[in-house]
Amino acid sequence: MSEIYTPRVPLLRTIGARLSLLVVVLILVIIVSMSIINYRTVRGSILDEVHVGLQLQNESMREILESEIDYQYSRISSLTSQFLLRENLSAFAANHMNAEELQANTSRVLVDMRQISPDVKRIFVLANDGVIVASTDLTVLGESLVDDEQFLRGREQHYLSMWHLMDEPNIARLSGPVTNEVGELVGVVIADFESAILLDSIRVVKSGHETSKVRLGVPTADGFYRYLFATGEEDLDSLPFDKDQAMTSAVAGEIGFWDDIFDHRDVEVVAAYRPLVIQDTTWGLVSQVDAREIYQPVRYVFWAVFLTAVLFIAISVLFAVLFVRRSLMPIHDLAEATGRLDQDDVELDIEFETRDEFGVLGRAFNEILAERAKYTQTLQEQVHSRTEELATANAGLERIIHRVESQNDLMERDLRRAEIFQKSLLPKAIPEMPGFTLSAMYLPGNAVGGDLYDVVQIDDEHVALLIADSAGHGASAAMLSVLFKLKLESPNEREFLFPGKLFSKVNETFVKDLAAPGVFITAILIVVNLRTRDVTMASAGHPPLLLVRKNGDVTTIVRSGPGLGISGSAFYEDRHFCLVEGDQLLLYTDGLFDVGDQEPPKLDALAEVIKRNDRSKPILEQVFDLGSGSVEVADRDDVTLCLLSAVDDENWVVTGSRLGAGVVPTGQSEINGKLAVEFAETEDVTYLFMKGRVTWTYGEAFFDAATSVLEENRSIVIEFKDCDYLDSAMLGTLHEVVDMSTRQELDVTLQNVSTEVMDTFVELGLGDVLGHIVETPLPTPDGGVPLMVSGRVMRSTRVIQAHDALAQINEENRATFGDVVDNLRAEFHGLNEGPKSGT
Repeated sequence: MSEIYTPRVPLLRTIGARLSLLVVVLILVIIVSMSIINYRTVRGSILDEVHVGLQLQNESMREILESEIDYQYSRISSLTSQFLLRENLSAFAANHMNAEELQANTSRVLVDMRQISPDVKRIFVLANDGVIVASTDLTVLGESLVDDEQFLRGREQHYLSMWHLMDEPNIARLSGPVTNEVGELVGVVIADFESAILLDSIRVVKSGHETSKVRLGVPTADGFYRYLFATGEEDLDSLPFDKDQAMTSAVAGEIGFWDDIFDHRDVEVVAAYRPLVIQDTTWGLVSQVDAREIYQPVRYVFWAVFLTAVLFIAISVLFAVLFVRRSLMPIHDLAEATGRLDQDDVELDIEFETRDEFGVLGRAFNEILAERAKYTQTLQEQVHSRTEELATANAGLERIIHRVESQNDLMERDLRRAEIFQKSLLPKAIPEMPGFTLSAMYLPGNAVGGDLYDVVQIDDEHVALLIADSAGHGASAAMLSVLFKLKLESPNEREFLFPGKLFSKVNETFVKDLAAPGVFITAILIVVNLRTRDVTMASAGHPPLLLVRKNGDVTTIVRSGPGLGISGSAFYEDRHFCLVEGDQLLLYTDGLFDVGDQEPPKLDALAEVIKRNDRSKPILEQVFDLGSGSVEVADRDDVTLCLLSAVDDENWVVTGSRLGAGVVPTGQSEINGKLAVEFAETEDVTYLFMKGRVTWTYGEAFFDAATSVLEENRSIVIEFKDCDYLDSAMLGTLHEVVDMSTRQELDVTLQNVSTEVMDTFVELGLGDVLGHIVETPLPTPDGGVPLMVSGRVMRSTRVIQAHDALAQINEENRATFGDVVDNLRAEFHGLNEGPKSGT
């Protein structure tokens, strides 16, 4: 930008000179303002003095009330401490004296009490059950006051009923406990005293103002107030509680002042309030004075200052408006031009005729506009260039996202296959163990986990039971557990008879081959002699083994060495014990105690579940629920439980998936509003449940699960009881699975197929699928686990393959689905979003 020339402006034409005149006017305004401030200061000082006076009045009343209550306490204390009264009530309480004798023996005491204290009106003596057993008023003998507040509070301490004082202002009713020599309660004394002195003392307290008033009140249960005293009020019940703002604050426990509020007379007042705690009840104490009285001395001054200020302000405003309007007109023109800047008016120009600072500012503004036009053109060119670069970058980023998505889908598929592979390492069947029963539950936290258990038949007399837990979670822990099992199975089976030596040998190879921080395994290996019931056990850093004897005794057997892979010189000692019929042995991994922020279960609590032997639910499920059963699945560690019982019964084994098969999932079985395909397993059969309207989004998950099971030569049962629809993609996928099982001579069974679904099979010529439908359905386990939905690219591939499979069945299907396959392939290779649904 070119340099702007600034001419010299004569003094009288400068803005400074004009503003000087304005300052003169402002000084006058400031004078008036200071006068008003001075008035407010005087008014505030007077208000502070009133606050102090009202506060002192409240303090005086508080001291009077507390002194009067202490005096009343001393009077009831003198009654309850009468020796003869205490002796008579003690004898009555001990059944050494009846009611008639008590009244006869106590009447003289009561007469003496009234002579000693002439202001005593009535005296009631009550037994512990609340019955009046003696009184100066013989007509009330035998009456029960067991529910009366005066009796209930008097059993605990000396009590002055302020409620009664409000009903009868001249009578103070007090009660107090009567105790025997050892401090035991033997009765209660209730007495009425004259108390006019209390209210008379309150009335004489003044604050130095003619309009001073005092109120003392308490809130009731129904949200109203009751007043013990109010200056100048004959009928206290007629006071409107909803207008007593100060009393509301006082009974709420607050101390302070309300200035310029209106009381029930609609008179403006200044009030001081504070709470008083009397007999565990918060009362409100309010002192007030009329605002008109305290502000009267300064009211005349206020009006004088106010009228003067109004006059000066009117003159100043008139002068300022005329002056500013004349002087700042160029600013108005400049502001109007500035408002047009957002209209991209490149020819915008302002003419200034003045020769003061405004003229200089206007010419400089015109030069800025010229520079702005050049900058705008350059900026538009840069934006256009950057937009093209961004579009190119976005296209490259989209291709990278598609590749990452495809790789993620492949990883998910591999993870599901790894899950099934890892389950193949678990025992397929439990060997026969006469005299023993084994229950086992395996629940990995993720698709694959680091837990492992196995049951090995060593010979005719010995069976080995192993449970292990790899450090960490997920795939790395799973690989470590697989490696551990391979190393453990390398020796001959006779080596299992010596668990400690076997662990030492495996530990040496672990330390040698896997020398890395944090890589270790905890494990327990027990060998059971089925004939003698002797048990040999070695524990490598594993949580204690829990032994629950038939007679209820509980023993914990701790580890005999460190975790495997920690130290090459580790030694593992064998532990020996014997099981008798009815004993139970619990082996578990530490995932049972992974309960997040909750309190982990104690071993004693686990033992109680085992001893309880509740058959309404499998014991291991009860143990699991006590431990990490309430933890969200996504946060839960791997959990493995084995319970060896020295009884003849049926074995019970549950192998879970990532949500735990055999255990009812805590979440919904729906994904995106559609019922999922679910998965469950027993020892011999895998079950796949089709539920609701099953569409193409589940095709890849269903295909992966089915083919992985078939690769293990396991039988599959596909349950259609809750299925009412399959789209074409799922029909093609089902055809592929059945065709694969037929070619490999594997067992796939379809059951409970509805008429609508079966008609679809017939319509599309799925003869192979129809041939696998059975008339008599097999029983299915409870608690299926929803299969995960695959990524977009993999789902698109599955839909193409499924429709292609349908098109190959017959000519009619080829005519129906040929174009569909071509369109799907075109969309897939064009990296579109894929099909929206099956046809």
